[in-house]
Amino acid sequence: MLAQLYAVSGALVLGSPWWRSPGARVRGVLVLPFVVGAAGIAVLAVAFSADTRAFLGLVADGAGALLVAALVVLAGAAVADFLVSRGARLVVATRVFRRSSLEADAALTVALLVPATLGLVGLVRLDERTSSADELSRTITSGQVTIEAEYELPGQPMDVALRTSSEGYVSFGDGRIARFVLGDATGEIELTVEVTGLESPRGLAIVGDSLVLAELGRLPCDQSFPCKGENVAGAASVEEGERRILRESNGRLLRFDIGTDGTLANRRVILNRLPVANTDHGVNAVTAGPDGRVYVTIGNLDRLAATPLTTLDRSRPNFDLLGVVLSLQPDGADVRVFARGLRNVYDLAFDDHGRLYGVDNDGETRSGWRREEVLEIRQGAHYGYPFDGTFGPHTRRTAPPLWLVDTAGSAGVEWLRASGLPTLVVGSCDDVHAVELAEADGAVTVSDRTAVRHLLSVPGCVTAVERVSAERVLLTLFTFGGPPRLYVVRLSS
Repeated sequence: MLAQLYAVSGALVLGSPWWRSPGARVRGVLVLPFVVGAAGIAVLAVAFSADTRAFLGLVADGAGALLVAALVVLAGAAVADFLVSRGARLVVATRVFRRSSLEADAALTVALLVPATLGLVGLVRLDERTSSADELSRTITSGQVTIEAEYELPGQPMDVALRTSSEGYVSFGDGRIARFVLGDATGEIELTVEVTGLESPRGLAIVGDSLVLAELGRLPCDQSFPCKGENVAGAASVEEGERRILRESNGRLLRFDIGTDGTLANRRVILNRLPVANTDHGVNAVTAGPDGRVYVTIGNLDRLAATPLTTLDRSRPNFDLLGVVLSLQPDGADVRVFARGLRNVYDLAFDDHGRLYGVDNDGETRSGWRREEVLEIRQGAHYGYPFDGTFGPHTRRTAPPLWLVDTAGSAGVEWLRASGLPTLVVGSCDDVHAVELAEADGAVTVSDRTAVRHLLSVPGCVTAVERVSAERVLLTLFTFGGPPRLYVVRLSS
């Protein structure tokens, strides 16, 4: 019903220059259908924003969805044409407005506003009696998890690192690092801001007695987020905007000493001049390895992935570090490339055997689409981007994905043994999944689709998953509408 109302409203706007019905016109545009249609789109977008996003996400979900959308659009055009061309004539036939000098406009007003009002009221009543997309997107469980605690956060969380099961640090996109202490399930979260003035902080990890943080640095956009090719002022194209970001970016790693009371001090840069393609494809994850080293992910090209690059593009320092996992000492020394060919891995996790995992975001490559891939990231491997998609033929790829998840914006990932079974918890936009791993002969696999369970639906994008205990994880949630959240979740068999 929401889609149909959008279709009718859009048809009223688009058809307003073409209808020959009598009524006031401005530069050939029939005023009342244009105003009613534009107002309808605005009201629907504001009153049903979450449902609108859900609908738009479904439209591109296969040929069947596109066919249904096309039929809805055709039906919307037919309804709009009926209201303007025939509905107004029916109102005129009643002779109610026969003495008015604006009889045609009055008839159009009745013909359009009465059905519009009935449609909106019907949609609201329907929304009250059914589970709308907005309600379904709120935190619900599928019987496999229990939400033990939920906390509202004062900013969009980018990553989290735990010192204990109830205390740790969270980085906020607005440039802060805060130390937090969790209360009970109904209590408040205790937050103490330790660092301010950072430029787009991202991943963070506790390494020994220090905290290591990824920072995108200053980018050539008026706003700090988002900063993509289309947000660069004066850029002739999206591609040229991304080229400028790439040339001018200075991503870096910072290190802070952790005091005995949890305070952060002695800020210093341990690695800089790292490439950033945009605020989504930047210096993302920071994770402490079991070998005492620091592991860092750097996003790859985005809009430039299928575009020939110039010598100037490639001449920026560390251009070859796009789409890699780096390994380095906590003081920034001995930097090594651990793996290449990744598109955009936001988080990393090690298992108890030292294997490294991440989830690579989907996107276009030069030879097919890259799906949302659950990866075991192997040392020395090349994962093909931007040359190879998920499916062959492969020209660069040397390691396959473990599994493909049917989500978008996969970010947080954590490894644990849920009910004794090795499991990856993968947080994405709207969903959290558990991917059960099978171990055999020193290798891990995902046996089949039954090994992948949907755990949770969430009203936003999961930016971090952190293990609290054997079967408990902490999730941070980046939201576009409601307040950002932090959840403590227990997995159950």
